[in-house]
Amino acid sequence: MKINTVVQHLRDHGTFKPQTHDRGRDRTERILQAEEQILGRVEEWPDISTRSLATEVGVSQFVVHRALKEQGPHPYHVQKVQALEPVLRTTICFFN
Repeated sequence: MKINTVVQHLRDHGTFKPQTHDRGRDRTERILQAEEQILGRVEEWPDISTRSLATEVGVSQFVVHRALKEQGPHPYHVQKVQALEPVLRTTICFFN
């Protein structure tokens, strides 16, 4: 890439980064409906796995991840952890 091209791009767009708003295909109506189903299902059951969600809705796991990333909720796994009782915690703190 020549320096003149870079300078012209900077003047035109105000940034060195390429414009990404018009890349890729438009989403089909089926995918848009699937995204609505995905978000509704995650609202009902937040700890559902992306794999089972993809199978349930009938789309790829990539579509599920993309929908969750763009719309806000993040995929996660609920993990049960042990908690110290208040009395045990103070005993351990003072023992050390």
